[in-house]
Amino acid sequence: MSQQKRIFCLGLIAVVVWLMPVTSSTGASPQQAGAGEKNQPIALPAAKEELLTELPSTFDKVGDASWMFGNTGPDHYAYAAKRGKKWLMVVDGKEGPEFVEVDSPRFSADGQHFAYRAVSQKAESAGGLFIRWKMVVDGAEGPQFEELSLPVFNPDSQHLAYRGKRTPATEAREVLIFDGKE
Repeated sequence: MSQQKRIFCLGLIAVVVWLMPVTSSTGASPQQAGAGEKNQPIALPAAKEELLTELPSTFDKVGDASWMFGNTGPDHYAYAAKRGKKWLMVVDGKEGPEFVEVDSPRFSADGQHFAYRAVSQKAESAGGLFIRWKMVVDGAEGPQFEELSLPVFNPDSQHLAYRGKRTPATEAREVLIFDGKE
């Protein structure tokens, strides 16, 4: 396992441990529970310290809700990271393109494909908020839309579909994008 994957796994373990409840299964505080209680939180101060010193310093922030593993195990993983004012997805240790925002990451069932939504433009205007979305599939950017649904892979991982909406000057137009084609 590569150093970056090992660091990612340690980070995920640390997050899970930090989120564990501080009470036992009986509701007693850890000090009141028996020494052999199985559901007590485990303190990992040494691992936590090691993790904090080994995380890549190239990111200003790592997205809390976007850490995920593919269905095929720890060899396929992804997370959102922020550098300066831009967000990007890191997939299996490789950085993707930078955007204003990224969300809704999905691995295909076989773990061979990865898709997510990205905001390519965002600005306030007199008419409201101006947002342009793109779907990114296996690192390739799709066309821009004003609205974009979540990406959906079919069960055998061979196809990807999502809905996009464009608003020309006269009327809104929704399209289904199937395998990258409208």
